[in-house]
Amino acid sequence: MKRVLKIGAEAEVYITKFLGYDVVVKRRLSKPYRIPEVDKMIREQRTKRELRIMHTVKLMGVNAPAVIFSDVENGIIVMELVRGISLKEALDEKKPKEQVLKLLKRIGELVGILHKNDIIHGDLTPANIIIDDDTKDVFFIDFGLSEVSRELRLKAIDIHVFKESLKTLTDEYETYMLAFIEGYSKTFPRSSEVLKIEHDIEKMGRYVKG
Repeated sequence: MKRVLKIGAEAEVYITKFLGYDVVVKRRLSKPYRIPEVDKMIREQRTKRELRIMHTVKLMGVNAPAVIFSDVENGIIVMELVRGISLKEALDEKKPKEQVLKLLKRIGELVGILHKNDIIHGDLTPANIIIDDDTKDVFFIDFGLSEVSRELRLKAIDIHVFKESLKTLTDEYETYMLAFIEGYSKTFPRSSEVLKIEHDIEKMGRYVKG
């Protein structure tokens, strides 16, 4: 018995039982338009990269789901189910402003740690940030598009994706982004450079739309 959480272009994600425990399973989907050997190689490489990054993230003190089992050959990762609500849900439920500001500052600090260690999340949206029910701390999920890079522009794109996602969820996004930036600047020494690039990306987006 499984409960599907998401079916995307690259993978399906669902909750099921594993050794009697509730777990989250991510299974990379085969692409029929690819040569089978190439398809297998791509799924294996992406699964290996995701596993490696999830392990690295935990070593630097940033919460990510623990990997319980993996089958690289078939593109499968079995991981712990983090019980909590996403940042998106917290904003939808209109949690107290002071509580959200504190949360955004903490998220900024953790993203700063990721970027300081050259980890690009790749899909940094409020839906991929979970507040754990027990510890009330922040977990990052879905590292399927993550990569390791020193490139400041990729870090700026991470921030831009987060900001644009936040805009769609709350009218308070500017205030919340200030809290995020406060935390981010605290842990990432090159934050001002990244934020300048993000500002340029935002301006370019407005120019293109206009």
